[in-house]
Amino acid sequence: MGNQITFSPKKDRSVTGEDTLEIENIQLKATNRKLISKLDQQKQLIKKLNRELQAVKTSKESRDYNQLRKEYHALKSKNDNLETLLLQSRKEITRLKRELSKLTGDSGEPKSSPWDRLKKIRK
Repeated sequence: MGNQITFSPKKDRSVTGEDTLEIENIQLKATNRKLISKLDQQKQLIKKLNRELQAVKTSKESRDYNQLRKEYHALKSKNDNLETLLLQSRKEITRLKRELSKLTGDSGEPKSSPWDRLKKIRK
């Protein structure tokens, strides 16, 4: 009958020192592979960041930033000047209103309107 397969009873084998060393070796190899892949990913990220950094350094935007900064300071000083001019104008308006009231003889009391007279009559 040709090739017959015979089964032998399984020997009860306990874990030996060599087996534990082999298991640790396999675990260390797996950990090593993971670390190597992480290092490769980090290298790729560093390369990508370096390229982006070079692109930013050579871009025109950084030069434009300095120009925008100068324009900002110029506009800010203009704004400050306009605010002081506004305050001076308001002071001048109040001074002129006082002079007008002195010249016209207004005592500062509100004048009664015809509607106020009608309200008083109806009451």
